[in-house]
Amino acid sequence: MLHIRYYQSQIAHPSEKQYESPEEFLMLQPCEVPQLQDFFVIDSVTLDGQELVDMHQKTIGDLFNYFNRK
Repeated sequence: MLHIRYYQSQIAHPSEKQYESPEEFLMLQPCEVPQLQDFFVIDSVTLDGQELVDMHQKTIGDLFNYFNRK
């Protein structure tokens, strides 16, 4: 399970989104209207209960690139 905690703006409260896998996240992001906008700022990302400590990116767009390279 992929769990993303993010902010939609600097003054927003954190939001959360879950996906079954990184592959599902990658499949749904390139849509005409993505579920999460590329500029949303990431607070934390966990995959199968483990925080991704090697991910130093800051936005949803960066997270997409991170998983797309793996």
